[in-house]
Amino acid sequence: MKKLLGIRVCFQFALLTCVTLQASAYNEAVHEVLSNNAARRSVLYTTPSLLADWGYGDPLTTTFQSYDLPFQTIESMIGKGAYREDSLNQIKRVFNHFTNAQVNPPYGLGLQGPLVGTAGHPSPLWALEDLQPVSSISVPLASPTVITQEYSLRDASEHFFRALTNSEPGIRGTEFGTVFQILGHVAHHVQDMGQPQHVRNESHISQGLIYPQGPTYDFEGSWYERYTSFKYPEGDPQERLKNLLITTQYVIPSFPTAREFWSQPAVPGPRFRGMADFTSQNYVGQATNFRVTTGSNGSVTVRAATNLPLPSGTNRNGTPMRLERINLPITMHDGTVRSTSMRYVKGDVYDEYTGQTQERILASESIFLPAFVQTGPLDATFATNSVVFDDNYPVLLPRGAAFSAGLINHFFRGRLYLNRTTPTGTNWTITNTGSQAMNGEFYIYRENSSGVRALAAGPVVTALNANATTQVAVPEPPSGTQRMVVVFRGQIGAEGSVSNGFYAVAGKVVTFSAQTISCQGTTRGTGSTEGADLTWNLGSNGGNVQAEFEAYGIPDEIIISAANAAGTVLARSNGFMSGYRLFNFNFNPQALGSTSVRLKVNAPTAGTAWNYLMKCPGETITNNDREFPRVSVTFTFGQLLSGAAFGCRAEWILNGQSQGTVQFSSTTGPATRTMTMSKGQAHQHEFRNYNCDVQASNLIPNVSYTDSVPGHKHATQRMSTTGVFDFDVH
Repeated sequence: MKKLLGIRVCFQFALLTCVTLQASAYNEAVHEVLSNNAARRSVLYTTPSLLADWGYGDPLTTTFQSYDLPFQTIESMIGKGAYREDSLNQIKRVFNHFTNAQVNPPYGLGLQGPLVGTAGHPSPLWALEDLQPVSSISVPLASPTVITQEYSLRDASEHFFRALTNSEPGIRGTEFGTVFQILGHVAHHVQDMGQPQHVRNESHISQGLIYPQGPTYDFEGSWYERYTSFKYPEGDPQERLKNLLITTQYVIPSFPTAREFWSQPAVPGPRFRGMADFTSQNYVGQATNFRVTTGSNGSVTVRAATNLPLPSGTNRNGTPMRLERINLPITMHDGTVRSTSMRYVKGDVYDEYTGQTQERILASESIFLPAFVQTGPLDATFATNSVVFDDNYPVLLPRGAAFSAGLINHFFRGRLYLNRTTPTGTNWTITNTGSQAMNGEFYIYRENSSGVRALAAGPVVTALNANATTQVAVPEPPSGTQRMVVVFRGQIGAEGSVSNGFYAVAGKVVTFSAQTISCQGTTRGTGSTEGADLTWNLGSNGGNVQAEFEAYGIPDEIIISAANAAGTVLARSNGFMSGYRLFNFNFNPQALGSTSVRLKVNAPTAGTAWNYLMKCPGETITNNDREFPRVSVTFTFGQLLSGAAFGCRAEWILNGQSQGTVQFSSTTGPATRTMTMSKGQAHQHEFRNYNCDVQASNLIPNVSYTDSVPGHKHATQRMSTTGVFDFDVH
């Protein structure tokens, strides 16, 4: 809460009445230290993987900015948020830092004033906005501006959802920073509930009630808060508060709902669990102190304040609280220290969350308290002084820090996981990996290499028990997708509702795993002038691809390209070709952005014939794959008769490709060539420029070939015959 800034509030009555209010529980620096401790003890730091779940790194070094504050660590952002709750200089804001926990449980009652009535909302309603959005209550101030609450847990949830779903990475980071800042604002309220005046409807006026035409009466204000500022000053140079929080740690609590960190649901009898309940019912304030009377027989009775039933003067076990005279140094309001023997009320402080009871000094006899708080004919006026405060700081401050950590944990209670259901499918499985059931909206987003996110599927409205799963059909994300994000908003455990606007949020960022697409298998085809144009899926594994093309005698063209926007060429015949060609090319679907290729055959000339074959990545073409297996064919050129002399020769064209000159002679005998050729029809060959030596004799230009048919020789046209000859390979 705010330091002694003195918020001056003016009310319009017959005479102008101005009241300078101090409504702070602790100075800003104390709130910052408490909140820093809470952050470091929360899951934000004790579960480093949580930050990784949202796509960020080490919480010790990762920094965020908010819409109000510059880049800093999470711990610092939460601490500065708590600090800032009291430094916004919004007059009406501080009126919402109170809740009378003993009235209207579990909602409490906001700050009440004798001149203005209800001045503020109960702290949990303002800090959480769990029932509905709120604005400050209109009171007759000189400046009647209404303040809209923008730093509640409801607001934090909205920012958390945007931090996971906004398209731009910079905005998402700022939204996260704002979440952490707001958690500091809310933690501030939890810590305020450790100041008794804030849970017992004590507005603690600080500088006077001024009547312009009359005298001025100086009131004390909150000595608790001024002494706390003296004890733990700005910067805490001796780090006394930090050390206290280390040496006196309170267990971090967990509750089904956020409101229970303040007060428990209404049940018969008092509750001592929530921070507001615990403080209000165990401690007294300056203006709601014990009434202590002495009977005629000298017996002393400690009774509750006139306007609040607890603490009643009787311990939880039924024994009466007692008075004890103690001589201890007391810090006076002017900062001086005196050693004075005084009577103190000692009683049990009961903690229902831990089940522990400890005796503490709860009030002190006082001759310094102004007369305006004397509410009856008491034998002695009791107050709270530095001895009371010092005895209870080890109870209230560590508890406030731990409850702040618990509230942070509660806010981040959801856990999710996302994975592709099967490597080859487009369904994704959402798993509730947390300990509490979820019921609400699930979304799946995709994120590209620039960090830009876009909705991929959802919302899917469903309920998931702890460890339960659901499958969501997601259109296959486009090339360049790097990460997938699952986001939930709704009810987690006992709390949260999208329709109400006060919802829980959870999210998980995972590395994108591209769909494992199986290669469609070997593709093959034959044809003529119709050509071919097909898209074939080679799968997502990639690797070396083998393809072959045969165009026989009439030239044709083949082009194999990636089925992407650029049409990246992977293999081609470099124009029209005849004969056989084997291609080897590397296929990288991730780099190409596609798992498919386009195979196109251009065959414009009448009478043409061709065939192609393409295997899956990493596979080698064999005859088992071919429609027309390739076999060895041996051609024999020329025949020598008795008395043959000299030789003859011609250029041999096989399936449109020149094979060079073949020659037979009396010296070398018939020529032979062995070729690998596809079985089937449509093969062609021809001879050009046949000629013989002048003296050649007894040489016959016969041509024959043998193929896979054992012992069978096929004859073709002679070398001296012009024109194209068709033949089959068996």
